[in-house]
Amino acid sequence: MSAPALVLVVDDDPVFRASLDRFLRLAGYRARTFASARELLDAAPEEGPACALVDLRMPGMDGLELQRQLARAGRRLEIVFLSGHGGVKATAEAMKGGAVDFLEKPFDEATLLEAIERALARDADARQGEAARADARARLGRLSPAEREVCRLLASGLRNKQIAAALGKAEGTVRVQHWTAMSKLGVSSPMEVARLIELAGE
Repeated sequence: MSAPALVLVVDDDPVFRASLDRFLRLAGYRARTFASARELLDAAPEEGPACALVDLRMPGMDGLELQRQLARAGRRLEIVFLSGHGGVKATAEAMKGGAVDFLEKPFDEATLLEAIERALARDADARQGEAARADARARLGRLSPAEREVCRLLASGLRNKQIAAALGKAEGTVRVQHWTAMSKLGVSSPMEVARLIELAGE
């Protein structure tokens, strides 16, 4: 059985942090709290389903800067901003940066839980995409350079004869490389090859 999803809480108010920690655990989540943005940045990246509830205004680094720092570090973390000092500009910047939601304090529990579930759903989608991308790259990594070149041309819509002409090879050689590559990739059509290349970002 998988562990409950993790919700990170970043807020400089110790009373509010403790209150959210209790609420999240009662709601069935795991929780970790941080008194500052820097504490979260210094912590090890999350493993498994996770999202963060982040205060907008904090001493030192604020929530928006935390969002930017995470992006620069390539650390994906779905964020729900919480603030008693919201505004159109801050909300727009947060959402432009990829925030899931922006809730103004005080908020009701149902609204918070809905935002958390949206964040976790987005996290799950991203993790699924990352897994598919890693699988595609691993499968393409099994190919020789010659087979990869043939696959690239197959994916562009060329047939064996056209590929042979483009590469200056015998059609029979291309045909062998074509089917050897398909076997290594575990696919049966050029369309599937194209999909793998697209997933891998090549």
